[in-house]
Amino acid sequence: MADLEKTIIKAREKLEQAYLVLLKSAGFLESKDVGKSIPGYEELREKIKPVIEADHRQLGDYKAAFSRFVSEAAFTAFNRLVGIKAMEVRGFLRQQVITKDVKTGGKSVAHLLYLEANPSASSEPGQGIN
Repeated sequence: MADLEKTIIKAREKLEQAYLVLLKSAGFLESKDVGKSIPGYEELREKIKPVIEADHRQLGDYKAAFSRFVSEAAFTAFNRLVGIKAMEVRGFLRQQVITKDVKTGGKSVAHLLYLEANPSASSEPGQGIN
């Protein structure tokens, strides 16, 4: 059980780190809202901004609102991934969404389909996953 717990904690930490990078691109730093995003992240910024602002009003502290957003977003993403994985294992999904398969070149079906629709992503780091 200790290994499972360590794996879960590690996965949550990786998700939180990913959200920190995403938020930075959207113009939200841990200490302040920059007020603008880098090009291409404007739409994402507009979706995140009301959530952080509402928490800021409720908590009275921007840093606490930022931290809450990162924590809740990572928790939600992790739970959704676990849910999809559980559905895959039980056969509720027709194709494997997350699990890598030899038949799909060591990629999940979803990743393979993404690369087919976006061939330029295969030359990028992470092949579009990042």
